[in-house]
Order: sequence, then structure tokens, then C-alpha cells
Amino acid sequence: MQAAAGYLDQRSKAEVKQAEVVGTDEKVRTYCRPRSRSLKTLFGEVTVNRLGYSADDATSLFPLDAALNLPEDKYFQGIRREMSKPNRSRTNACAYHLLKVW
Repeated sequence: MQAAAGYLDQRSKAEVKQAEVVGTDEKVRTYCRPRSRSLKTLFGEVTVNRLGYSADDATSLFPLDAALNLPEDKYFQGIRREMSKPNRSRTNACAYHLLKVW
């Protein structure tokens, strides 16, 4: 888990503030502020620090989330992958339990 957290920290620190970000809705977002979010992985929880861009009447955008292909909710792909397996393996059962607890 430390490797994943370290990688995310490195990417966060390397993120460069942009003057504006335009979404698929074609709205220009110029207001930028640092934000953070947590992600649940098979190995524990990690925090992602990133820049969020917003504008009136527009949803916030997080370019680093897109660059890292992060899920919209808090469950990382590893948990989803384990839950999608057809058998109820021990790992799958653990992932299911983690989702229920969190």
C-alpha cells in the first residue's frame, strides 16, 4: 500500500496548475483549489491530493483523476475486479466484506 500511496503523492506533487480547464460540456472552469479524496484498495485506504477546477453552474473537474483513470466512487479497480469474479474465493469474500464494512 505504501508504494501506491507514494506513487499518488508523487503524481500529486507533479500536477501543474492550469489557467483553465474545459469540460465535455464546453464550460470553462477557471477557479482552482486543492482538494483530496480517499480511495479504498484491497490493501487499505489511500488519499489522493489533486487540483479541482470549477465554475458557476458546472460540475468540478479533476484532471489528475482522469489522468490516473480513478473511479468516480471510492472503490479502486482491484476491489471491483475481485467482486466481479464468478467464484466466491477467499479474496472475493474479503473484498465483499471490506465493501460492507466501509
